[in-house]
Amino acid sequence: MTEHDRFPEFVAATGLQDVDVNAGVHDEHVRHEVYLRALADATPPDGLPVITRVLGDPDQVMAVAAVVWHLDRMGESHPDFDTWAEAVLPVLGGREFPTRRVAEWRLYRDLVAGGEPDRDRLREASDWLQRKVANNLTRPAVLEVLAEVGRTKRVRNIAKSKIR
Repeated sequence: MTEHDRFPEFVAATGLQDVDVNAGVHDEHVRHEVYLRALADATPPDGLPVITRVLGDPDQVMAVAAVVWHLDRMGESHPDFDTWAEAVLPVLGGREFPTRRVAEWRLYRDLVAGGEPDRDRLREASDWLQRKVANNLTRPAVLEVLAEVGRTKRVRNIAKSKIR
């Protein structure tokens, strides 16, 4: 039995009624859409088995993209993201991109909450996080650091313009 053969089982467990299961067995685009819908319905902590199942898909690029979408949704909205993140990290199985995204959401949320900017962590942050910080935060202490260590000219300029 291949992982794709388990897709009908997954769909049945989600309760989604309008899924072309046969198409999903053969088409990662269909599976991706189903994974996004299942993850959207997954509320903490019940979503961990759904994340595990999605990451079990043989198409790891698609699976990780779906999970990172879910991480972003949780990073934006979960009231206790740090606790949720501690529970989800083992499920990610050390996969570099989603693990880094969790760490960057933690840094971002810390900065939003008034935490002191860590020059090294901001310097090493992804372009995604640097843009998010530059575009969304207004604290001079954070923007001054980003204006100096931002990886791209665009990020540095956004930060500088908001300081003035």
